[in-house]
Amino acid sequence: MIELDRSKIGRPADCLGYSLIELMVALIIVGILTPPFLGMMVHFAKANQKSRAILLAGAVAGNQYERCKSLSVPELVRVSAAGRKKEGDFLIETSLERYFPESNADEWNADHLDLSVEDSEDNKFLSCFVAGGLQSLSSLSGSGSLQVILAREDEGISIWMVDANGKFAEYHWITTAEVHVLNIYTQQMRKDREIDIDMDPSLIGTWKITIYEPPFHYGRVSVNCNGQILTTDQQGGQLDFGRGSINVVKAEKKGGVLIYLQVKVYGKARDKSPLSVRQGVIRAAY
Repeated sequence: MIELDRSKIGRPADCLGYSLIELMVALIIVGILTPPFLGMMVHFAKANQKSRAILLAGAVAGNQYERCKSLSVPELVRVSAAGRKKEGDFLIETSLERYFPESNADEWNADHLDLSVEDSEDNKFLSCFVAGGLQSLSSLSGSGSLQVILAREDEGISIWMVDANGKFAEYHWITTAEVHVLNIYTQQMRKDREIDIDMDPSLIGTWKITIYEPPFHYGRVSVNCNGQILTTDQQGGQLDFGRGSINVVKAEKKGGVLIYLQVKVYGKARDKSPLSVRQGVIRAAY
């Protein structure tokens, strides 16, 4: 009996290639395997691109955070008020607010106000006023003496800073607090500088005023409340008046506050979630 070699049936003896059916089967197999493979390649490429963007965004957030640590309170307020800032391929958003340790939780209910006065040459000065959560700043570059007027207005409080030439700056904020904490920083004030603070009778609540001045007394700060005038020239570290108290503190260094600083970095303007966030508590000087 003769046995046939089935592998040679239908194929010429000298044919060493593949049949059409074999090629079609191979193409079908390749067609089935290629899309998933390409999909995986695209997925890994996007993941790698996103990881690189997150890594770079983290570096940008870290740099901005370290940069902010060296800024003064007025400079930080301006950075925060500027909103999102473009840096390279990213958008940076810096926000800040006052920070109170848990032991001082009651401070959250008070209205915190800071006034700093720093002298420059030619009898000029720069006064900066910050209220509430440090989201806004009012400043006056003037000369001579400084008059500060506080008055209740439109369900809030208004402040006017006026120099000897009548140049002024005004700021108004809404507050319902019953306790107002006013810190006045005068460590950088000239010997002959005078600051007069007039508290209008329309003001309500309790006022705790602290004046920070150099160890060796420079300048003069006076507070006028309902005709009662209290000055830093008077003896004693604390002066009481009908609506609160004035405390004079000798301090060589500039005054400062604890700030909760948060830096967010976005990839695109329409992004709702940041690529990287850097946050922490810093101490900033005026």
